[in-house]
Amino acid sequence: MSEDGTNRKITIKSRQGQNAETAYGEMVSAFPSIWTNEHRGDGIASVFMKVESSSAEKFQRYFPQGMPLLTAEIEGNDQLVDPRSGDKVYSKNVAMFRYWHLTHPVGGKLSRDDMYDPDWARAVTVSEERVTNRSGDEERRYHGGLWFRANNDPVQIGRMMDQAAELVIYERPDGRVGVHAGEYVEPDVRLTVDDIVSLSYDPNKSKATNVLAVRGHYTAPDKSFNTADAAIHGLPYPSDDERTKTVENRVVQSHNHMNRLQKIAYIRARAPRVKLTAHFEPARNVPYRRFVKVHYRPRLSEAVVEITGRPTLSLRNLTYEFEGIVIPGAALYLFDAVTEEREPGANVLAVERNDVPLPAGFNVVIKTETVSGGSQGSYAQASSWRRMTASNMSSSIGNCRMARCNRFWETQANSRCGRVIWQRGRNTSSSLAHGLPAPRRIRQHRSCSRSAAIQPRQGC
Repeated sequence: MSEDGTNRKITIKSRQGQNAETAYGEMVSAFPSIWTNEHRGDGIASVFMKVESSSAEKFQRYFPQGMPLLTAEIEGNDQLVDPRSGDKVYSKNVAMFRYWHLTHPVGGKLSRDDMYDPDWARAVTVSEERVTNRSGDEERRYHGGLWFRANNDPVQIGRMMDQAAELVIYERPDGRVGVHAGEYVEPDVRLTVDDIVSLSYDPNKSKATNVLAVRGHYTAPDKSFNTADAAIHGLPYPSDDERTKTVENRVVQSHNHMNRLQKIAYIRARAPRVKLTAHFEPARNVPYRRFVKVHYRPRLSEAVVEITGRPTLSLRNLTYEFEGIVIPGAALYLFDAVTEEREPGANVLAVERNDVPLPAGFNVVIKTETVSGGSQGSYAQASSWRRMTASNMSSSIGNCRMARCNRFWETQANSRCGRVIWQRGRNTSSSLAHGLPAPRRIRQHRSCSRSAAIQPRQGC
């Protein structure tokens, strides 16, 4: 709007989505044939923005950042179902997000009867556990937020939630959908030499491919919900090769949360790989477990294996085949924020817009005068100005000694008539190198005997 507040260029109105709303009067007035008072939008939250055009000369004044773009910061969905109680609540619990997503038409399109609620209740409880960050404050283990469009790929949206809360979804023997929470559970399946038909072991110690550091990208609420870089976990540049991987998840909204995911990804990337085939009876519960214990000396001695793929059942041989990684047991999820959570990057401070200040103590008047031959000539007369001295020159261009200059130009007006005709002179390297005005020659005014001169003054 203008300075007096009368000329408004932007008008923004909103509706909260009550059961009986009112139509926007501006829409009815502008489009009476297609928009009437019956277009109320009952039960739908909405925002109306009207932007008036401006002249090209005043466009930057009214819209210094370009044409306005309406964006919204949504608080959240209050229709999430808590599997522990069945109530509809508002929450930042990522496991609750996933439960809602699987039972919604934009997601898995399942019903609540298809879900195994005890598993999901445990996942929600784990997500609500309190952890301590590097500042000593407490926060929830797996809390976050996201938004997506209804036509987004539900598989990709689901994977983001699963990664953010360390969830592993599986199908139970009764056909319902269960979930492994983001925690370590002591394995109840133990496979020994007698149970294993074959086993391949990869120590994953190649110096050329080993991951040495894990980066992280997350959504930072304190940076206007833009993507931020988390502190690197590991050694980013130990050699000429940059062997790193990146955990990028926009559901995560905490630096501590992202650092924990980075550590888990670091451990998994460097863990030994195993692929084994076991007899059916001792391995019959493998498809419904996340961790199993394998005792196969000398390579594996009571090792904990995290299953990374879907186990395959062979009805001909009555065996289960699966792949996994060897993890350090409960240490996979242990995280000491004091020693392991590094300092995140600093926020970028926005530079406030300031207009170019007007020069103080300086006024120039353009005058004309008849010169030889009867033609008119123009000249500029400085009616008032502030003489440039060493003190104010130092404050305006910095310390002269640090700039290593060896001269500056001082103007002295010796003309009694006060009229000075300035002519452009050639630039010198001394003046240009230090940001000073180029030296100028001054032609003597024809009506007086003295002239203004520019004198170089040595030393700084």
